[in-house]
Amino acid sequence: MGNAALLHRYGFTEIDNPYDIINIDLALVTKWCSSKYSRRYSRARVSVWRNLGYSGCTSQDAEYFEISYDGEPQLELLVLLYIMSLNSDAYDKLVCVSHDLIGDNGVDIISSVVKVVSVASSNQHSEINGLGKLPDVKKLLLSESVCSALVSLADMRESLYGSNTLEDDKKRLQECSSISERNLYHSLVLRVSDENSTSQNEETCI
Repeated sequence: MGNAALLHRYGFTEIDNPYDIINIDLALVTKWCSSKYSRRYSRARVSVWRNLGYSGCTSQDAEYFEISYDGEPQLELLVLLYIMSLNSDAYDKLVCVSHDLIGDNGVDIISSVVKVVSVASSNQHSEINGLGKLPDVKKLLLSESVCSALVSLADMRESLYGSNTLEDDKKRLQECSSISERNLYHSLVLRVSDENSTSQNEETCI
């Protein structure tokens, strides 16, 4: 269980929690896309992504994506960024056949992603259809454009913390008392865990 859930449910956090995750709000993704392209572009790409049967996690009317402690992005986020990064020809091609890719309940998400990439890819990779493992499919989606988008999202999310660096927060955490400064302590644990995951996410594309 992640630190945010531990704190909310049980009132404590764990440093270096291997089950910790960070959330990337869909709103942040659309904000990035709108700033890079346009709002209309962003809405259209999200619409196609939804029409293909994808969605993020939901909580209290908010939609978000999870990134694991070791920096692994949720597959649905990678698919969305992949669709957002497609050039107009590949995107139009995907839109034209998207109806044929919808509603196949017997197809698992890995097979679904393989179909999307097969349609949108300008190069017909013979090995695509043989992919059956999640790590392999994620690598398939990690194009240069998708990696660049992940780094931009990480930077946008990190900017929410202000000017403090990860090392600054680690130092403050070491000097903070979990007893007399309980609220600050748990806040710093969350921030350090969050920033560690963000850094790992950036390294995924290096």
